[in-house]
Order: sequence, then structure tokens, then C-alpha cells
Amino acid sequence: MKPGYAMYCEMYAGMADSFYRQYLAAKEVYDDTHHDSIPIIDEAQNYDRVLKIYNLNNLMEVNAIAATVFQALAIEAYINLFGVYQLGEEKFYSEYEPPKATKPKNFRYMNSLNKLKRICKDGLGKDYPEDSAVYIEELFEKRDRLVHSKPKPCYLDKDKLYNYDDPSDNYKDIEAFFDEINFVYKDIDEQMMLYKQLKENIRDLRKAEKELTEEIQANLLGNIYNAVEETIKRCFGI
Repeated sequence: MKPGYAMYCEMYAGMADSFYRQYLAAKEVYDDTHHDSIPIIDEAQNYDRVLKIYNLNNLMEVNAIAATVFQALAIEAYINLFGVYQLGEEKFYSEYEPPKATKPKNFRYMNSLNKLKRICKDGLGKDYPEDSAVYIEELFEKRDRLVHSKPKPCYLDKDKLYNYDDPSDNYKDIEAFFDEINFVYKDIDEQMMLYKQLKENIRDLRKAEKELTEEIQANLLGNIYNAVEETIKRCFGI
């Protein structure tokens, strides 16, 4: 009997997709509002417009952060699921993820990307595609920057003299400030495709007919069907 597993990776991926769609919806309204060419008539109208832009920007940021974090969680959960399924529970939990209470003295836990590469090597004898691994690493770096936030001070010096020799020097403080609050948007569209790409890559490497989560789901449903069938047979003495 093939095992079935609870697949939190699919739940996290669904949450990431939901937040991403909300981000896109807010961004569409934000872009329309921000570039609205209707002239401002009075201060009240100007205030309402600025407030609307601020609220939309905040909504974009909140959903972009949530989408990024849950996308990273989905990929990490999928890698662990892949490891257990491909290598077996005993090997995975002894060599990859031993409990802290029983782990060997010199054992060092791997980050998720290195774990993925090693599972592919140990379990399939193949290398995970490097071009895809680079983007996963960038997603994890962004997630870590969000989760382990270490804010940097930004000073906007209004008394600083204009540097005519190097005009770009005049905007470094402003660029640093916006990088601190806008980095979450960088490559977000591509990063929201990474979970799907990961699943496709693993299916190709396994040369499997079904994608891993579909295969596990089929196993789980098959186990449930067999259990029900066996129960009916026992009840009716078949």
C-alpha cells in the first residue's frame, strides 16, 4: 500500500495565489488612480485622492508580503513532502531532518534549496535545474528579509548640496528609502510561478506520469476506497 500524506504545500500555494490575486487587483486600481489625469478642484478632493492612493498602496504591500511568505512556505513544504515520498520516512528523518533531541552531534541542518538538490541527487541520481534553483534562492532571500526584518536608517538630507559632478549621488538616499519599502514587489510575478515550476521540474526528473501531489492524492483516495471496500466485505461476509 502506497502512503498518503497531508499536503500543506497545496494549502500554502492556494493562499499565496489568493493573496497574489488581491495584490494584482489592488495594483490595477492603484495604477488607474495614481495616473488619473483629472485635475484637482479643491483641497478636499486632493486629500481624498491622496488617502485613496495611500490605502491602495498599503493594500498592495500587505498582499504582496503575504503572497511571498506563503509561496516560500509552499515550496519548503513541497520539498519536505518530496523528500519523504522519494527517499522514505526512515532515510529522510535520519539523514535530512532528524529530531533535535536525537540528531547526531555534528549534524547540520540544510537550507531548503540545498535539501532539494541533495534529494534529487540521492533519490533520483539527477541534478535539479540550476536556472530554476536561482529563482527559488532569490524568493527565499526575500522571504527571510521580510520575516527577519532588519530595517536600515535612511536620511533625506534637504541641506545637502547638489552634486553636479555625479548627479546620481543626489538620489541615493531616496533610492535606499524606497528599496526598504518596495523590494517586496521585485520579480513578484515570476516568483509566483515558482511553485508550479517546481512541481513540473520534479515530475520531469522523476519521469512520472502524474505530478507528485496528484500521485499522493490518488494513493490516499485509493487507500480510503480499499478500506471502505474491506469494511463492507467484512460486514457482509463477502
